[in-house]
Parts: sequence; C-alpha cells; structure tokens
Amino acid sequence: MTYTVTAADNSTKSYSVTVNVAANPAKAITAFSFATPAVVGMVDEGSGTITVNVPYGTNVTSLTPTITHTGASVSPGSGVARDFTNPVTYTVTAADNSTKSYSVTVNVAANPAKAITAFSFATPAVVGMVDEGSGTITVNVPYGTNVTSLTPTITHTGASVSPGSGVVRDFTNPVTYTVTAADNSTKDYIVTVNVAANPAKAITAFSFASPAATGTVNEATYTIAINVPYGTDVTSLKPTIAFTGASISPGSGVARDFTSPVIYTVTAADNSTKDYTVTVNAAANPAKAITAFSFATPAVVGTVDEGSGTITVNVPHGTNVTSLTPTITHTGASISPNSGVARDFTNPVTYTVTAVDNSTKSYSVTVNVASNPAKAITAFSFAAPAVVGTVNEATYTIAINVPYGTDVTSLTPTIAFTGASLSPNSGVAQNFSSPVTYTVTAADNTTQNYVVTVTAAANPAPATPQHLTADRADGQVVLNWDTVTGATYYSVYLSVVQGMFTEPASATVTGATYNMSGLTNGTTYYFIVKAGNSGGLSAASNEAIATPAAAPSAPTHVTAIAGNGQATISFMPPTDNGGYAITQYEVTASSGGIVQNGASSPITVTGLTNGVSYTFTVKAINQVGSSPASAASNAVTPTSSDGGGTNGSSDNSENNSSNDDDNNKKPIASMADILLNHRVVEAGARTTVDRDNAILRIIGDRAKLENRLAEEEQGTIITYQANSSFDRVIAEMDGQWVKSMAKKQAVITLKTDQATYVLPAQQINIEALARQFGESIALQDLKLKIEIHTRAAVNTINEAVSKGMFTLLAPPVEFIIQATYGDAAIQVSKFDTFMEHWIAVPDNVNPSAVTTAVVVESDGNLRNVPLQVILEENRHYAKASSLTSGIFAIVSHSAEFNDVGSHWAEQAINDMGARMIVMGTGDNAFEPDRKVTRAEFAAILVRGLGLPLERGAAPFSDISPAAWFNNVVYTAYTYRLLTGFEDGAFHPADPITREQAMIMLSRAMTLTGLKAKLPGLSADKALLPYTDAVAVSNWALDGIADSIQAGVMQGKSGGKLAPQDFLTRAEAATIMQRLLKLSDLI
Repeated sequence: MTYTVTAADNSTKSYSVTVNVAANPAKAITAFSFATPAVVGMVDEGSGTITVNVPYGTNVTSLTPTITHTGASVSPGSGVARDFTNPVTYTVTAADNSTKSYSVTVNVAANPAKAITAFSFATPAVVGMVDEGSGTITVNVPYGTNVTSLTPTITHTGASVSPGSGVVRDFTNPVTYTVTAADNSTKDYIVTVNVAANPAKAITAFSFASPAATGTVNEATYTIAINVPYGTDVTSLKPTIAFTGASISPGSGVARDFTSPVIYTVTAADNSTKDYTVTVNAAANPAKAITAFSFATPAVVGTVDEGSGTITVNVPHGTNVTSLTPTITHTGASISPNSGVARDFTNPVTYTVTAVDNSTKSYSVTVNVASNPAKAITAFSFAAPAVVGTVNEATYTIAINVPYGTDVTSLTPTIAFTGASLSPNSGVAQNFSSPVTYTVTAADNTTQNYVVTVTAAANPAPATPQHLTADRADGQVVLNWDTVTGATYYSVYLSVVQGMFTEPASATVTGATYNMSGLTNGTTYYFIVKAGNSGGLSAASNEAIATPAAAPSAPTHVTAIAGNGQATISFMPPTDNGGYAITQYEVTASSGGIVQNGASSPITVTGLTNGVSYTFTVKAINQVGSSPASAASNAVTPTSSDGGGTNGSSDNSENNSSNDDDNNKKPIASMADILLNHRVVEAGARTTVDRDNAILRIIGDRAKLENRLAEEEQGTIITYQANSSFDRVIAEMDGQWVKSMAKKQAVITLKTDQATYVLPAQQINIEALARQFGESIALQDLKLKIEIHTRAAVNTINEAVSKGMFTLLAPPVEFIIQATYGDAAIQVSKFDTFMEHWIAVPDNVNPSAVTTAVVVESDGNLRNVPLQVILEENRHYAKASSLTSGIFAIVSHSAEFNDVGSHWAEQAINDMGARMIVMGTGDNAFEPDRKVTRAEFAAILVRGLGLPLERGAAPFSDISPAAWFNNVVYTAYTYRLLTGFEDGAFHPADPITREQAMIMLSRAMTLTGLKAKLPGLSADKALLPYTDAVAVSNWALDGIADSIQAGVMQGKSGGKLAPQDFLTRAEAATIMQRLLKLSDLI
C-alpha cells in the first residue's frame, strides 16, 4: 500500500508499505486409522507416538493407513501400504518447512479362540456332536456302555481345557468342560452322554403246530423257509415265533395266508426294524391217477377201473382202431404215451402216469368195437310223381310234397337206408292219406322209427296277366289282356290315382276282355288285372292308362246381333266337353255356306249380305271331333249404317251400361265396388248383369284408377268386390291397367259372397301374353278377365264322392283367368308362386271337418292342394294355395291308421293322411318306422305342395316311363326339387337319407317362399349344436343349413343330426307338415 507525506511547502514524498505473513508452522498428525481391519490409532502428541491395536490374526506386513494431519505433507504418505511388524516413523512437514516425527506402533491382540472343535471316545468309538451356539456337546454311545468311566479325547482352539483331554470322567450326569483362550477369556461346554436303546431284533425260531413243521431261519439273508406236507391249506396257518426285540408284526399266533411269501417285521427297543421273508413250501403232489380217458372221433368216453389199473373204451361199429387219438385227464405230472398222441388200439395199450414226486402208476387201455348200429333212412322218393322227400334226422320225420291232384292213396316209395332191414319195405305201395311209420332195424338189433308225411300242394295261383291294354271310348274303356293258363276268373281294378289300387276289385270276369263302362269322359283312369283261381290271385299286371272321351255336346243359348254385313254370335259352352278341352267353335250361317271359327264366345261372322235374314248354329270341337249343331239362333238381318234391315237382339245377351231400356240388362251401380287398400274409390266402375245366366261383370275406368294408384304405396291391394250374389263374377280390365298394377307390385283381389281370388299382378306377364297373340298389339286393346264361377259342375268330383274317396263340403268353385284379343283367347293357368283361392265354408259345415282341397286338372284328374281354414270377419274360409287356376272343391277325407296310436308322429301322420299327402300300406296300416325310398319321398313332396302332375319321361337312366313314380319324379325334377346322381341315375328304390331329404326340402322352401325369410346363418353356425356335424357331406351343407334354420328338420337324441340315417315314413310325414305350416300353406 502507498503512503504520501506532504510537507509544509506542499512538497510530497510517497512510501510503499509491504506486510509479509510468516508461513504456517502446523505439523501435527490428528488421526491415524486402518480401513482393513477397521481400527483407529491413539495419537500421543506430547511423546510423538501413535499406538494402533489390531485384532488377532491381522497381517501387519501390509497395512494401509489413512492419515489426517495439519502440515503441508506427511511421509510415508497416507494410503501407502507399510510393514508394521516393527514401529514405523511418519514425518509431517509444516508449510514453513519445519518438521515433526511420529513413531507408529501396531499391536496385535492376543488369540481369543476358546472353542471345543471335537469330542470323542475311543472306547466305545463314538464322536460327539458340538452345538457351538448352545455350548453343548451330545455323545451317543452304544447300548451297554459303562458311562461311569469314559476317557474323552478333546480338540479345542484355546490355551487350555479343564478337565483335560484324556482324563477319565463319570458321565452318568452331564460334565462341564471350560476352555481358556490365549486372551484369558473362557467358554463352558456341557457334555451329555446318551446310552442307546437295545437294538436286538432277530427271529430266533418259527414253526407251525398244525401241521407240525419248523422253519429254517437264515440270519444272513433274513429269510425263513418252512416245508409243509402236500395238501396243506396254506391260506390259513398260525405260526409260533420266538424273537429278540420289542415287538413283531404280524404277531405270533396270528393266522396268515402263506400262498405267497409273508414278510414279518421285528421292531427293536431302539425302534429299528428288521424284515424276515417267510416262504412256505408245500411238498410235491404224489397223485398219479388217470381220471378220464376219451376219444373225440368217435365221441366216446372210457371206463376207468382204478383198483385194477384198467380202462375200457367202447367205440362204434366201423371205428378204425389202428389210429385213435385219446384225450386223457390225469392227476400226475406227466403221462406216457401222451394225451393227444395217436395210437394203435388193436391190442391193449399201457399208459404210465408219473406223479410230481416221481412215483408212477400204469394203466392198461382196451378198446372194444361195437356191432353196427346204423338204422337211418338216407333217402325217400317217389318215381310217379317224381318228387324227393326231406329227411329230418333230428326229429326222425320225412316230409315229401307232391303236386296238386296227386292220388296219395297208393304211392310207391323208393327208400335208401343204413341198417339190416326196413319195414314196410322199399318199393311197396302205401296209402299216404295219413302219416306212415317206417321202422329201420340195425345190425345190433336196435331200431329207429321214421314218420313219413305226404303233403299235396295247394292249387297254385295263376301267373300274372300279360299285355294289358286300355282303349278309350265314350264313357267307357275296353280292356284286353292275354289269357292265363289255370285262371278261372280275373279281377279288374280301377283307380283315378296312378299306382293306388284297393280291394275290392271293380269287376270280376271270366274272359280276357272287359268293357269298363259308366266312366267320366276326360278323367284319366288307371287299370290293372289279376288272374285268380282257388289258389288265390296272381300278382298285378302291367298298369294300363286310358282317358274316356267323346265329341262335346252342342253349345246352348245361341244368340245373334246383326251388324253391317256381319253378325255377332254369342253362346254358352256345352255342358259336356266330352272329356277334352274345346279347341274351337264353328259358327255356320243358315244360308250362303258361310262358316266362321273362333276360340270362344262371342264370334263375329263376316261376309253376310245386308238385308238378308240369317240364323246361326254353333258346333263345339275337341280333339275327338265335333259336337252336333246347336239349336238355331234368333234370326237377324244385317244392315248398313244408313239404315235398312232390322237388328234383332236377344233378351238374354250381356250388355254394358249404355242406354238400353231392357230391364233384363240395365246396369246396377250398387252391385259392385272397386277398393284400393280396402277403401271404396270413385273409379268409374261399371257393372253389367246378365240375369238369365247370373253373370256380373265389373269394369273400372283405367284413367281414374291409375290416378288413384299413383297416390298409393307399393303393394297396394286392389279389390273388385261383388255386393250381390251371382253364379259368375268377372273382373275385366285392359292390359295397360294390368301393367300399371304390376309396376306398383299391386295385388288384385276378386271377391264374391262365396269365394275370393288373390292374384299378385306381377304374376300376369301381360307383355308376354300380348306377344302370344302373334302380332304387335297395344296393351289397352288386350283384355284380361278374372272370373269366379260358383256353379262349376264337375263329374270327376261327383264320381270320386260316389267312390267314397272324400266328402264334398261345398259346391266346387272355378277360378279362371283369360286374356282376349278380338276373337282369340288364351287361358292363364300356371304361375311361379302360390295363388290364394278362398272358398267360404258353409254355415252348416263344421270348419274342423275341412281337411283339404282338390283341384280338377285340365285332363279331368284330381289333385289335392294345401289348405288352411281361416276365420275372417266372423266367417270361416278355406284358403287353398295352388300354382294353378282351375276348379277347386273343399272336402273332408278321413285317414286314421291302426298302427300309429301312441306313436310320436301320430298327429302328423293322421293330419297328412287326411290331407291325402301320405297314404297307407294296406290293411289300414301305415308302417311309420319303415324306410322311405327316394321315389316315395318325391311323391310326398309333389302331393304335399299340390304340384300339377307333369307328364313326360323322367330324365334318369333307371326310371322307366311305365313306372308308377315316373310322373312324380318328372314333376319334382321340372320344379327343380331334385336331381340325380353323377351316373345319370336316380336310384328310386334306394332308401332316402336324412341328408338327401333336407336338400329336397331346401329346394321346396324356395318354391314356397320360406327360404327368403331365413336369417342367412352360415352352414358352420347352423350345424354348431350338432355333435355329428362332421358327418354332413360337403355338397349338402347349404341345403341342410336351410332346413335346420327354418325348423323344418330337427336333430335326434344326443345332440345328433344323423345326416346319413335313413328317413322313416313317420319322419317324412312330420317334416312335410312342418314345411307346409312354416310356409303358411296349412
């Protein structure tokens, strides 16, 4: 720092001042320690010494100190290893370079060890167990040791032990030993000597009193062997046992089973054990007797004389004794010659039996051959007639069948026999009206009786008639067949159902031809013939088919309306079409030779001369021929439009609502309504009435109807409703209106007081219909007529009723759909979906009596269709569902079978029988558990769905067109319900499996609409509940899934689907019922 001095004269002088601080003289060691071992030294600053005490055993030749000091440095340095065997000098140098020395002495502590590490006795040679923690020593000495004077050998780690090692002590009570360490510390040990318990555990003797036997004890192997006499019951022997030990198990005197070796366990006082295995050996068997001696061929048994040692065997006559093989039973160990070895017994043979104990016994065997005992009839026959009897040796009877007509009072038999004699003898005539006894006497004088019964054959049924033919005629069929030899009569059977013929026969005749009369024209009949005599009926002939037919009757109610050079002729179709559909009508004018053809009424005749009066006759034509001409019409005179001539008109003609003063044809607006979705609409409805023919026509204004339809949703219900009762009600509409309804997916309903016809408009392909008329026409010019005719008279139905096939419950109703264009007409009769045909159940009919409905086919045949009885607006209706239009009748049919009572499927079988879907097997039986063939199931499906029978050859290699099932298989194939196998066959007679049936059901569900309602589960999920799903064929998975999801097919017990099981008739009836119910068809 600078200091400045200022003089008086203001002069100055500066001084620089520097302060120097002396260096630190500190140089003390303040701490000295070792980390290993962990000790701290004591610093004596006054004497400059440091003392460090380390534990006993520390290696002082290399210790590393940690030094804390106040100087600048220390030498040797802190952390540097040094040998402290002798004192070591450490010098601390202060910051001022002054030093101070310290002498470090390391002292090793004295040894503190004072443990006894081993304690033993030489006699007995045992070693004690030292427990250092508790300061105890335990010594276990053998049983019998004298503990009052034992000399221990002691090993220890201390400086001394007291009492000393090798000093005899009394160890009756525990003795305390004190070990003194080098550091004079001490530790006491308490020594306890334990004398072991007695270890003795030997069996010294083992014997039985009964039998008296003593065993041999082998102490080396701990086994006991004891021999008892042969025959001793070793399962319950009581031994007497001597042993050294505390106990033995099992105990002495306790009965044991010695069949196998028995283990005895001896327990010593020290709880040690020893096992002895006792084996009882029974002496060898001395038995050496032959107890049985026999031959298998011949089957004889010898007599053994044990006293004399001989065996006698008597064999049948003819036995070859030079080589007989005996079966010998004996009690010895072996026999010589051996059993089963062939020997020559011409002379006695000696057999020696050797016992198990090697003793022997010999037997002399003598074989005696018996006299010949043969006494059998081996053959019995007649030469005239040439027949051979059947000999039953078991019952000693002879049955011989002779032809029908044989004179059995004098027949001469030829008899072959084995024996000395026969009575009566062969070749002697006998009366066989009753059984005859023949006695055969053998060489040994034994006898055998045979009872001979001659049975004359019954008169045999004749052979099957061949080449049955059926030729149709008017109301009759002429049948011819080949004469059958032996037939005294022929039974002729008739049926309107193919393949179904029942007793009794329709006729019995004696010739090979028959004219079956009284038949209904147009109905197809099926015929078979059986030949008969007193022996019964033959099998059925081939099935012949014929449809009686004739030309139709004449049309009626012919009326004419004149026009300009033409006339319009209206008429009623003939009441009898002759059995075939009328193909056309022929109208003939009364003059000018003018003929005009047409398909239906009315027909316009052109080319007439105005001013000339004409009458007209009409003929109906079918495939057989023409009817007689009708009665002439009213006379009319054509006239030009400017006048001239007169216009005649019939009071019976139908007319529209134009001005007409004739009260018989005036329109009555209140007689009908048109409804949209059940609401009456103002649609310009016109009704025309022909009261004479009880016909009502309902015609709407298309423009008004289309306007109203446009306001409605899809699926509108359009109802043409008759409000009064008429025999025929017709809803008439043009093609354009039908097309508009189809686009709206509308449902057309024609409703009368007796019936209702429900028809989806889309089922009328109006444009396709228009094309069928062969020219391009405007749809508004095409007329569609939907008709309900409640007075349809059908001879086929009446005939079926008369035969007891069913009971008619209401008059038949005809449902008709017809498209017309000009004079041409086309019937619309087949559809892609089921149409609803509702028929009112009469008030006097119990609704439960209605079982099914039948439809009259175009060829006159009857077909049943699904039917459901429904209550609507307090009235019962029968809803018949069919893929066709036609004449429908509701009927009652009874079908209860005598073998289904209490059967699980009784209700379904009787229901399906009443609906004429399933049939019995004869004698009012059903055989519910019988398997169903593939053809039979196809028939059940076709009948159940009410499908119209298609006629044609089924496209399968193994189905003949003449087979009863040809048409049903062809029908099912046409509707895609079934297919055949890869080989082109159908296998109609094979039982159908449940899997195959489910495939057909799935296809049927498509037809009924049920399939479209399914949830669409995968096959895997649908089959998941069934334990045997793996048995389902891959090709069948989807179809089976459909049947299961719909509930049509269900599993069997045990969670099984059983797809490969055969379907029974009961199951077929049940699943058909389910299909129809779930499809809302019944």
